[in-house]
Amino acid sequence: LRLDLFRNRSFAVASVVAVVGMFGFLGTAYAVSIRLGPVQDQKPMRTAMAFLLLNGIALVVLPLTERLLRTVAPRLLLVSGLALMAAGDYWAATLPIGDRAFVSLIVPLGLVGLGFAITVSSITATAVNTVPTHLAGMASATTNLLRDFGFTLGPAVIGAVALSRASSSFSSSLHGSALPDALKGAGSEVLAEGGPLGVNGASAASPKLSDLHPLALDALGHGYAVGFVVCGSAALFSALLAAVALRGRSTAGEEAEPLA
Repeated sequence: LRLDLFRNRSFAVASVVAVVGMFGFLGTAYAVSIRLGPVQDQKPMRTAMAFLLLNGIALVVLPLTERLLRTVAPRLLLVSGLALMAAGDYWAATLPIGDRAFVSLIVPLGLVGLGFAITVSSITATAVNTVPTHLAGMASATTNLLRDFGFTLGPAVIGAVALSRASSSFSSSLHGSALPDALKGAGSEVLAEGGPLGVNGASAASPKLSDLHPLALDALGHGYAVGFVVCGSAALFSALLAAVALRGRSTAGEEAEPLA
């Protein structure tokens, strides 16, 4: 890898978009899996159907995207895909945690999946279009690496943000509730040992802790709604950055010349 490749401003911007945009996508996938699984305790098949919306759409749309890349500027497709992802995430953030209906997820997850299908192809084409032709292979490989780095960051960062907010929300709700002191103490102990997901699971399984379940469920709903907002904001930031700062090879020739 030639690090001076990043001296090309357009390629550097495309690299940031690759990391941040893909962070938003896999962060969304993580948030959906936790919402349907440990939080709502839905069947694994329901979670699989959600991932079919997130990833399966790509199998249908990718051939169309490849055709569009021949006639439409990759940057425009990239911006459109990221904007769709942002819209889907913001929509998902508004869904009540008590809503277990799969139909409620179809549109927001469909938007994220469609946006990802458009983005994943156009992001490489956009990056390649910012460098001289003889560096296209290196630009493509570097973009794939950065895209995977964004994938890695998604679950780690969104998990930390969502669970931190959920823990804080549960603590506040617990101390402000009219529950017996003994139950509050038990809830605090479970929270310290297993976090908000531990409280949610224990309160659903134990009748003695059942009064804690609504508090834990609401707290987790709040935490993962924040997670969806973070993912949507990452996608929106990437879309705006790509729209404003990216330039194609035809206008970046002078900037890319030192790389020759």
